[in-house]
Amino acid sequence: MITLPSLVLLLAGLCQAQAKLEASTDEVFLQPGESKTVTLISNCSGWSSVFLRTKLHHIATVAPARQDVGPTHPWWEVSNCSGWSSVFLRTKLHHIATVAPARQDVGPTHPCCLSRSNCSGWSSVFLRTKLHHIATVAPARQDVGPTHPWWEVQITGHELGYTHIIAAINQSRSFSFEEGLIHITVLKKYWLQTLSLVCGWIYFSAWTFSFYPQLLTNIRRKSVVGLNFDFLGLNELGYVCYSIFNCCLYFVPSIQDEYFKRHPGATNPVFFNDVLFSVHGLLATTVMIMQCFVYKRGGQTVSQTAVALLSVGICALGGLLLLASQHCISWLDAVVWISFIKLMVTMTKYIPQALMHFRHKTTEGWSIECILCDLTGSCFSLFQMLINAYNCDDWVSILGDPTKFGLGLFSIGFDMLFIVQHFVLYRIKPEKDAKEKETPKSIFIIFKESILPNISKRNKN
Repeated sequence: MITLPSLVLLLAGLCQAQAKLEASTDEVFLQPGESKTVTLISNCSGWSSVFLRTKLHHIATVAPARQDVGPTHPWWEVSNCSGWSSVFLRTKLHHIATVAPARQDVGPTHPCCLSRSNCSGWSSVFLRTKLHHIATVAPARQDVGPTHPWWEVQITGHELGYTHIIAAINQSRSFSFEEGLIHITVLKKYWLQTLSLVCGWIYFSAWTFSFYPQLLTNIRRKSVVGLNFDFLGLNELGYVCYSIFNCCLYFVPSIQDEYFKRHPGATNPVFFNDVLFSVHGLLATTVMIMQCFVYKRGGQTVSQTAVALLSVGICALGGLLLLASQHCISWLDAVVWISFIKLMVTMTKYIPQALMHFRHKTTEGWSIECILCDLTGSCFSLFQMLINAYNCDDWVSILGDPTKFGLGLFSIGFDMLFIVQHFVLYRIKPEKDAKEKETPKSIFIIFKESILPNISKRNKN
């Protein structure tokens, strides 16, 4: 009755305990040759996912192909046979779960196979680092379960760079290959890491504060005369692009994974303060644009050249997002090209403001405090990038974030130009010259020129 030439072997492929792994820390900093201990915790529920298939599909199929089993649901029915067959069941990892009965005859009058799983809730966790030459982890395997949910691993740094630990449960892809359980940075000096953080918050504070002197100047004067509208429009587009770049590279894991694939051992060039600065800059520039609709503007409008540049930039931004959404280009390529839009904006946005100062021979209405804060932020931003590149031997991070590097470099150049315009070329404003010419003469001069001659005439008479 049993057609053994067409023997069906039903494999319960991989009984995978649904365990979640957590680490006592998600980031570790090391020096070459140094080791640190991290505690890992597994939360085993005692449930398993059993995956089923038949070896010869034309004789018998199995449904469902996957079944979650555990203490409250240990059994299920499978099989859909067109002829009689012997179905053999087993699990790939017996120490985690077993299936009973091990054999069942199925056919047209007995199409169902009643199977039972006995899951223990134990799992084998396999650990390794993505880049072994930078750091390693030991032990590489650990059995965890309800009575032994945690264990310690030792992470050892070898070479300068960046990598992360990859975890797999029962030799499966429970965690994606690119996803890091613990991020590891091997660096030269700890004090350089601290100095980098200090520089980051200094430039963040300086760049953040740089928006407020201009906002307060506009409020005090009840006027935006002297503030170029082309600069504001280009600045708004630039911060939209910069915010998209920073948020995507900092918050989106898939884009981060793609970046680390292209730059093995590199660190993420975007920090949290970069995200805060770009979003804050976008909001502050938006408020400044709203002031242009409320305060006096002296008949100023956005020039046709700026409108053309803004149109090209907006079309490029929309086109890149569309191509990425349609999978014509990768999201990483899209956000990198979007950052180039910000870089181009930075190279051009200050030119209209500088030309306005040149034409009017004054910097009235343009806050020099903004420029001083911007210069401070730009210097510390470049300093932080150089520190990080040297400390982790990761010079590719500068090329990985050309916007941040170019933003600081071009900002320094234009800031120096504005400082020269304000303190050297147009130090004495035309309005002040006029006021000085209209200043009344002193009482001594009036007495000498008017009163003394009259007294002299009277004495002669």
